[in-house]
This record gives sequence, structure tokens and C-alpha cells, in this order.
Amino acid sequence: MSDNLRHAFDNTNKVTNTGLSVTYTQHFNGSYWEITRYAKKSYSFVGMDKTTAYQCAASKRTQYTRGFRRLDSSTIDEDHPLPSTVYAYECPTDIAPQHGDGGVWSVQIEVNEQDMVASATMASDPASLFAAENGRNYDEDAGSSVLSLDSAERTGTTLSVEYSCGIPGYTSEGIIVEIKTSESGSWLFNGVIGHIGQVPGTGDLFVRLSYGTVQSNVVKATDGD
Repeated sequence: MSDNLRHAFDNTNKVTNTGLSVTYTQHFNGSYWEITRYAKKSYSFVGMDKTTAYQCAASKRTQYTRGFRRLDSSTIDEDHPLPSTVYAYECPTDIAPQHGDGGVWSVQIEVNEQDMVASATMASDPASLFAAENGRNYDEDAGSSVLSLDSAERTGTTLSVEYSCGIPGYTSEGIIVEIKTSESGSWLFNGVIGHIGQVPGTGDLFVRLSYGTVQSNVVKATDGD
């Protein structure tokens, strides 16, 4: 294995082709306004060995599997003139490991997200309707964000993490630990820093941290001795 290959994915080997673009549209369908948020970005992590590239792809699929807001018009009646909101958990982002020359691998990431809300009136500030979505992690500063999960290690059913946090006035007790056991699963609360709960002793384990609306990167836990 060449020592020149990267064994991590962070800002040092991130290449942004097209920066994050968030746009909004509003459409009146004759009964109510459909307001849609679109998020697009094209970037990659380059210069990795094959194992790291596949670990990167798995972590990014987990990161980009989210709950997207959709409209359910079947609930409309005289008392409820607006459709209800449902969450579809999916990964619309294309994430693909790619083999280059020799043993060099990269991971290409094409973000293509869409969320919808309904309103009785046209929104004067569409962004205000998507506060949670606008707080999502898009690797705008991968590896050096204000909340960075550096490592996660599982020993039996015990999970330990190393992290860095640059949020002014933060307290470790306010940093929430969340886990997934599959890429497409839902994030589960698993305690806070200093009081992390037990985790499954086998199988895949993905970990992230949250502090308010700020989310860290996703790390796949390694198994210790």
C-alpha cells in the first residue's frame, strides 16, 4: 500500500466542484401554496486507498440519509384545508467510490435534496420555513467544523468517542450522542458526552454528535480489543 495514499477524508483531500446551492420555489396549486427547498452540491474526497474510500462512502450515505418533508394530500378535508407533512427517509444524494490510476480511489458526492411544506399564504421568507433543513451538515467545512467527531471506538457494548468543539460557551453535557446500526436507519439518542449508553456489541455502528442544531460529521465505529 502506498504511503502517499490518504487514509482519512477531511478538508485536506476534499475537492469542491460546485459549492452548496440552496434555492426555494413557491407554487399555488389552486388550493394552497406549495413551497419547496432545493439543495445541490458537487464535491469529492480524493487520493484515498480502496478501504478508506469505501468507509468514506458508507459514512456519507449515512450522513445524507435524512428525513425529507413531503405533503400528504389524503388528509385534506373541510376541517383541515392543508395537507399534512410526512417524512420520507431516503438518500437522494449520489455517492460513488471511483477507482483511478493504480491504487488511488476517490468518492464523488452529488447532493440533490428536496423538501416541501404547504402554506395558506405565499411566504415572504421561505427560508424561515426550513430552519431544520438549513442546519443540515453538507461538509461545508469537513474535518474542521465547530463540532467534529474525530473517532469512535466500540469495546464490547461500550462506546468511546474523541471530539473537538469550538462552539462558544458549550458544555459537554449538552453534546448529544446519536447512533445508527444501518446506513438507512433512523438516528437514535444514545446519551450525552460523559454518559454514553450501551451499544450493540456486533454489526455496523455509525455515530454522530449534535449540539442544538449543529451536527458533527459521521464516523463508523471501529472495534477495540
